[in-house]
Amino acid sequence: MLRLSRRLTVCVLLLAACAPAAPAAPSSIPLAAPRTSMTPPAVTPSPSASPSASAPVIPDWRSVPWGRAAVVDSPLYAAPRLKGSCKIPAPRSGSWRSMKKYMGSVSNCLDRIWAGSFKAENMFFTKPERKFVQRRVRDPICGLMPKKNDTGAYCGGTTTYYMLVPNDLLRNPLAAAFVSKTISHEYGHHVQYLTHILSYEALEGRGAKRATVDLLTRRTELQAECFAGAALKAMRREMPPWQQYRYLFMGIVNDPFAHDHGRQPTRLKWTEKGFNSGRPGACDTWTSPKSKVT
Repeated sequence: MLRLSRRLTVCVLLLAACAPAAPAAPSSIPLAAPRTSMTPPAVTPSPSASPSASAPVIPDWRSVPWGRAAVVDSPLYAAPRLKGSCKIPAPRSGSWRSMKKYMGSVSNCLDRIWAGSFKAENMFFTKPERKFVQRRVRDPICGLMPKKNDTGAYCGGTTTYYMLVPNDLLRNPLAAAFVSKTISHEYGHHVQYLTHILSYEALEGRGAKRATVDLLTRRTELQAECFAGAALKAMRREMPPWQQYRYLFMGIVNDPFAHDHGRQPTRLKWTEKGFNSGRPGACDTWTSPKSKVT
């Protein structure tokens, strides 16, 4: 999840005169019980089917590991640089209709980018649901989404991400950068869900001390930032200048969410690491020393 920073909401039209604070780091991801298998069930031919009809072909998906192996030996880490060729029209300032079209285009492009990455490693992929809203709505499993003060959220129980865009954000000159970054981050959580990374975080955090839970959350959130950076690299020709994304991480001195989501400089570092590499394998926060995920 991502929160809209106070300075971003009051940013004036001149970018050079205002470097908005980064959206504060997201809160913990609500999760339903993890699925036991991400492979779709076999299709049984109908008795009425023609005898000459071919039997359905069941793809031989690559097995995705669980537990510690899911975060340190994920097959996704071997995937090539993310690629995507998409047309994404820039949103018009102040227009909710135009912003919804922009968010839909970004989301559709992310579908293509991540589907290609999973296909390259012969891994099962399914795109997430997405909800673009101007007020919080109720998810059937995760409750009100996004949570209070959040602008982005992902629910593993329904594999749905939410993007909240208030009217003041529609008129902000950094709106396109903020929205595309947030959606790419939440999509990163969906990637973590499909690769069982979120399941590992949830199981390891049960009954653990606060410091352990915070460290697990930081590794999860910083990896999602890195995945977002890699995806933004693939869409860079249709995205705002990279400097606008850097502005999103500036301005917060005492970040109340740094303890479980990382400090702003750390978040920027992982986002740019993903952008510079463009490869999911650059986003292994799980074997990085604690000093790199603070």
